[in-house]
This record gives sequence, C-alpha cells and structure tokens, in this order.
Amino acid sequence: MEIDGNQSPTAADENQEKLINEEYKLWKKNSPFLYDLVLTHALEWPSLTCQWFPDVERPEGKDYYVQRLLLGTHTNDEEPNYLQVASVKLPNENFSANSQSYDEHSEEVGGYGNGKKAHVEIIQKIPHDGEVNRARYMPQNPNLLATKTRMGEVYVFDRTKHESFPKAEETCKPDLVLRGHSKEGYGLAWNPHASKEGHILSAGFDNVVCYWDITAGNQNRTTLEAYRSFTAHTASVEDVAWHGLHDSIFASVADDMRLMIWDIRNSSNDKPMHNVIAHTAEVNCVAFNPKNEWVLATGSGDKWINLWDMRNLKQKLHTMEGHQDEILSLSWSPHYETILASASSDRRINVWDVSRIGEEQTPEDAEDGPPELLFVHGGHTNKISDFSWNPSEPWVLASTAEDNILQCWQMASNIYDTEEQEIPASELEAARRFVRSDPHFLNMPVSQPTHLWLRAETKAREHRAALTPSTAKALLDAGYRITVERSSERIFADKEYEDVGCVMVPELSWRTDAPKDAYIVGLKELPENDDSPLVHQHIFFAHCFKNQGGWKELLHRFDAGNGTILDLEFLQDENGRRVAAFGYHAGFAGSALAIDVWCHQHLNGTKTYPSVEPYPNEQELIKHISSNVVEASRVAGKLPKVMVMGALGRCGRGAVDFAKAVGIPDDHIIKWDINETKGGGPFPEILEADIFVNCIYLNQKIPPFFTPDMLDGSRNLSIICDVSCDTTNPNNPIPVYSINTTFDKPTVPVETRNEKPLEVISIDHLPTLLPRESSEAFSHDLLPSMLTLHDRQNSRVWVDAEKLYQEKLAAARA
Repeated sequence: MEIDGNQSPTAADENQEKLINEEYKLWKKNSPFLYDLVLTHALEWPSLTCQWFPDVERPEGKDYYVQRLLLGTHTNDEEPNYLQVASVKLPNENFSANSQSYDEHSEEVGGYGNGKKAHVEIIQKIPHDGEVNRARYMPQNPNLLATKTRMGEVYVFDRTKHESFPKAEETCKPDLVLRGHSKEGYGLAWNPHASKEGHILSAGFDNVVCYWDITAGNQNRTTLEAYRSFTAHTASVEDVAWHGLHDSIFASVADDMRLMIWDIRNSSNDKPMHNVIAHTAEVNCVAFNPKNEWVLATGSGDKWINLWDMRNLKQKLHTMEGHQDEILSLSWSPHYETILASASSDRRINVWDVSRIGEEQTPEDAEDGPPELLFVHGGHTNKISDFSWNPSEPWVLASTAEDNILQCWQMASNIYDTEEQEIPASELEAARRFVRSDPHFLNMPVSQPTHLWLRAETKAREHRAALTPSTAKALLDAGYRITVERSSERIFADKEYEDVGCVMVPELSWRTDAPKDAYIVGLKELPENDDSPLVHQHIFFAHCFKNQGGWKELLHRFDAGNGTILDLEFLQDENGRRVAAFGYHAGFAGSALAIDVWCHQHLNGTKTYPSVEPYPNEQELIKHISSNVVEASRVAGKLPKVMVMGALGRCGRGAVDFAKAVGIPDDHIIKWDINETKGGGPFPEILEADIFVNCIYLNQKIPPFFTPDMLDGSRNLSIICDVSCDTTNPNNPIPVYSINTTFDKPTVPVETRNEKPLEVISIDHLPTLLPRESSEAFSHDLLPSMLTLHDRQNSRVWVDAEKLYQEKLAAARA
C-alpha cells in the first residue's frame, strides 16, 4: 500500500492496521471454504519457534488424537523466558468440516465430538536465558532439545531431567552448552541420520557455521567447544540444513547472497564444495527435498524462492514468485515430494506444488497466481516466525507469528486432491474471491530487467573493467540485461563477455544508443572535450565530489541532461565502509613501482625510469621486481626502508604485502596510521625512509606531511609514491608536485637544493598494473550492491549515493 508522503507515521500505521484488519475479516469469512481444519490459540508471549514432535496419541473411543508442539517465548525481558512443550488435541480424519463447523467466537474450523473444540495446553516449561530464537528436537531422541540463544550459545536440554513446571525462582540450567559463536543467530539443524546421531549445526550472525558432535568425549561435561567452524561466508549466516539422503552433506546460506554446499568429509573449513550467488539479496533459508536427493530450495529478501539441482548449481531450476516481502523460512512436505511451504514477512504462508510449474492456465486461473502456487494461508496478522509440517498427518501444519498466535491448520482437501473430488462451484468461487481480494495478489508487479551498459574506457592505458565476465554472468543469471561496448584496451576479451551472454555494441555508442533508463557503468572519467548534457544514470569514479578541478563543469552537464552520478568512490555500507575499492591493488602496485624506481636509481643512475606495461598476474610482477631488489641492494649495500602511511587500511595493506613479497624484512617497513599521525605534521621521520608510499585519501585539509623546504636538508628519501594522487585536491598533504604521472612516464622529478634525486609517482590508475586481478577483486566486491540496483529505492547503498549527488549538485548550482 502506498502511503501519502504528507501523512504522519501514526496515520500511516493506522491505515496499515485497518488494511490488516480488513484482510483478516476477509480470511475469516472464507475460512470454512478454504480449510478442513483451523485451530487458533493465543499464546501468552510470541513464539519465534515451532516444531511438531513425531509422536501421536490416539485415545481409544475418542474422536480426537493428541500431538505435541515444541515452542518458546519472547517476553519483554521483564518476564522470564521458557522453552515450552504444548499438547494439542486435533479431530480425527473422519471429521468433515463445512461452513457450519466454523466457530465465529473461537475462530476455529473443525472440532471433535460433543461440541468440544480443538485444544492447546502448555504441559512443560523449561527456564531459558532470553528469548528462544529457535528450538529443535534431536530426531534420534526427541527428548533432547537444542535452542539458539541471544548470546550466541546453543543450549541442549534433556527434557526428562526438568520438571513440568519450574518454581518461580528457578533459573536456566541447560544440560549442555555448545560454544563457538560470538553472536546470536537462528539457523539450527540436527543431523537426521542414525549414523550421525548427536551431530548438530548452528548458523550465526558472526558469519560462522559451527558443528558439534555431542556424543563425543566426556558425557558428564557441561560445555562443549565447536568441533569445526566453517568460515567461508562474509556476512551473517541465516540458515543451515543437512541433506536428507547423504549424512555428510549440508548447506548454508547467508546475507552475502550465497548458497554454499559443504561435505564434512573434506578437511577445509573455508572452501565449500559449491559456492554460488543464489539471490539478489540476503538468503534467509534453505531446505533440501527429503525425497529427492538433487533438489533444494532457497528463500531470500528479494521475495523469491529459487529451486536448485545439486548436479548443476551454476543455474537455478526455477524461481517462484508469490510473496510480497522477504522469505523467512522454507520446508518441504515430509509426505509428498513436490510440495513446499514458505513463510514470509508479508504475513502469509504459501504452499507450492512444484510439479505444476509450467502448466497452462486460463486467464482466470492466472489471476490467482502462478500454476505452482497451491494455497495461501492468510490467518496471521503479523510477520510469520516459524512453521512446521505435521510428520504424522499429511497437509496439517502449525505456524506461529509475532501476533502471539499459534495456528494449526489444514487446507481443504478439494484444493490439493482435485482428481478425486469435484470441487463445489460455490466453494471454488469463495476461494477465488479470497485470493483475488487479497492485496498480495492485486497489481503484482511485472518487473522490467535492470539494464547495465558497460562503456569502454577512454583513459590511456586503462585496461580494467568495472564489470568482469564472471560478475556479468552472475547479474545475467539474476535477470539483469547487460550491454558491453567492445574495447581493444580492456584486459578481458570481447569474446569473454559474449560467451556469458552479454550483448556487444561499438565503442562509445552509449552516448547515442543507450536507452535513457540504462545505467552507464565505467571506471574512470568520461571523455574530455565534451560539454554535452548527460541524460543517463552513470556509475563510475567521477572525481568531482571533493572539489577537484572541473567539478562544477561536470555536474552542470548532468544537471542540464537530468542525469545522475552514482559515484563508486562513495558507495558505502551501513558502517560507512566502501562496498568496493581498488585500494588493495592500488597500494600493491604503488609499492611495486616505488621499490622498482629505487632499484632503477641505484642500477641506472640518472637515467629516466622507463614506461611500464601491465603484468599478467601478481606472481610475474613479484618475480621481476624481486630480482631487481637483489641486484640494487647489492649495489646500494642495503635494502631500502619503506614507510607506508595509512598502513592499516586496504591500500596500506597492499603496499606492505608487496614489500614483504619482494624480500624487504619487516623491520625495514615503517607502518604508520592514525596513532602515529594524530598529532599532525610535518613529519621529519618520512625523510629518514628511502621510499614513502602515501595510502591516505583525504576529504578535509590537514597539515602537510612535509614541506618543500624540508627536502633541501639531509634525507634518505629518494622516491615518493602518492597513491591518492589527487593533484587538484586542495587537501593534498604532499605539496611538492602538481601533475599526475602516467604509465608512459611514471615519475616526475622534484627540484630541491639537495643533490640527492627525488622522484614522485602519481599515477591515478595504479591498479591497472594488474588489470585482471584488480578488476576481478573490485567487481566481486561490487556485485552484491549491483544486485540490489533493481530495487534501488529500497537499497541503502544507492539511496545514500543519490542523496550525496543531490547535495553536490546543489553546491554546484549555488
């Protein structure tokens, strides 16, 4: 629902509440036609977890059976939390529901003899530290219960050792505490195989999957450290799942948008068997099909469910669309191979039949959703917390939500069993009315693919690319459209892009041929000697947001054409850290050239340092300069001392790593950062080093690192590499040069009264010394943000980038 921008948050909340109430009334009205069973029970506190136990009790002579549910509490922190077991009475299958069996007061469909209704009763409460994020029983022994805590630890309780109802003052006393996480999480999975009894996985917001075997070692212990920790994910791990047919295989999914498949028989903790970008947003859940060894499903914040085949994870099998908010959990039916259920923040649980994918539909049927969407459970008024298929009764599910409600429900049999029964016309139409009236099925968006246009770079000797063939493939797989301009300079051959499915066009054709809604993607500045208006949205390093030379003129061109700059330099995550940067390779290459120039000075005297060509890889660069260091140090009688300013940042780490790689010992590498420079310059210590590599990028003016007159005195310094090379930046802390250098002429001399030579390297695209590796690293880091571009208005990275552009544009207009 769109909210009027002039409405107050209170008014918007009221409108949302009214909408939810109307939806709920509609659901209640149609429940008798949609369900064979609905049990609604208000819990004292919301439960974030829900799981049917496997046992069933069928009292003789009764028309009901009894099952148990595993629940938890999420209190207001003033009240104690509990791990809970509930008893649920449900009507036997010979009960037949109809519109007369709906109880308006209890909001239930179904019941059992003598006017009684289905019943929920809490039969055990075990004290718990904080809310129960997730609880699961061990399949081989359902009396052993594992819980995810808000502290990160996993608790294991033997429920037979705990009273049914604890005393008021009783505290949490888990029988075993599993340690290994530093943050909380939700993913929790016992291995279901008899051969792996007691093996359990846990997913954490610390980016780690922990693995324990509680049967190993001393059985009297009260704590157990993780047997293994899997660390390949780069963001919060949301879920884990064991394979139902292979006891050593499991899957993990995370906020890094990745699905990883692991085999515990492999010794590596950071290299999974398979590692694929599964969605365009964080991946919240994963589920293996228990009856098909190849199929699994993933659900994501992009609102989609993707189906995968383990034999070919390079491409998803199918995407199912039907939810209007992020997917929170998935579970395959334990009874039917093709039935999958999904829960979402949109307050819905959808039941899918994947065997119906691709079936022909009438226009009327298509209005109800895709053919595989079998049923929509709309009985909750808040975000779904968890749900569980009944292991004993097909088609019966239990679900909990943040509205404190527990529901046990079963869709009407004529919905899934259409071959055996003719659906009464009145009931079919009632179901259609509900689905069509549900706002989640009105005006479902038909999304147009986001169009990215990779332009050819025009800067001399620029061989890098913002999008590589591998990241282009990932974007194409996610539904993006990609056009690539041909380029003889780019390190990646045109055919590499063609082979992954990109459309190839002539160089610089974006100016005349690119659709207005395309994003023009590049790295370096736009072609010079052009003052035409810019109508597109450009993603590149604009170099105009820090008042560099020509900044107003460039912004005026965008203003005239109503275009936009989304500056790569200022794409930042929620912590203010750049989402992608060439910093590491800039420092690596800058350090390489600086050290090589020092070698050249000692081996060739006053001869000008020659032009430089890109290297195919890091190993070749290191090999070449290492040999020069050996020869030059023999002539100089020493190894050079290298000072790196900003040594703790990405750029600084690259500079330090290269120096070490060519044999410069650690005591010859002077690493300065904030602590060493907080008093402000100038810093005479810089002059004591042979080589100075500046890896600091400044947005505000500070005292210079050294002044021109300081260079006239005694010094060892003979080469400066200014990786930032912002010669037009008024905040440049190295005020001894004023021009950028190039790969054709890498150095410029600094005139001093000292006979000792001093040269400056100020190449503004240093990473192109290693174009393939630096492009791959940058593009890989940029990919998660590019995958959110389709939903730009809801992506913080892009919202903030456009806001910054508007601020700079206003300054240029002033």
